[in-house]
Amino acid sequence: MPFEVQALPINGTITATVLDPNGQVPERTIIQIPDDWAINVRWSVAGNMVALFSPTAQWHVKVSLESLGPGMDLKVVDVTEAMGAPAFAHNYDRTMNIPGNYPGLAAGAYKLVTVLTLENAGTPAPIAGYVEGPVLQFYQFP
Repeated sequence: MPFEVQALPINGTITATVLDPNGQVPERTIIQIPDDWAINVRWSVAGNMVALFSPTAQWHVKVSLESLGPGMDLKVVDVTEAMGAPAFAHNYDRTMNIPGNYPGLAAGAYKLVTVLTLENAGTPAPIAGYVEGPVLQFYQFP
């Protein structure tokens, strides 16, 4: 998936997978609105410049549902993760649980969009990753 770095010799990857409430079924795409579900985001960065970032640098992970057709776009995840100790490579694996009956979520189709950015000492770094999809169908069963 796209991972872009401006002017620094750093490589990166990012993936986002939708899981059932127990993390058992990857790529779940049809979800009943009252059901809990989860998103697993994995990313990695590597390169000589990675070790120069402050261990207190913060990754920002934002996951949104973009409505396909009528409906509202929703931000369902907005979390931070510390860079960690200086190293030439870092791997991250974060699962975020989304509660059932999420406020504002209506029946319909949505595209899942995950955006990853980095702030170093409070300043945005020239690094970003994103992944689009899958399309999720939310429904309300009587």
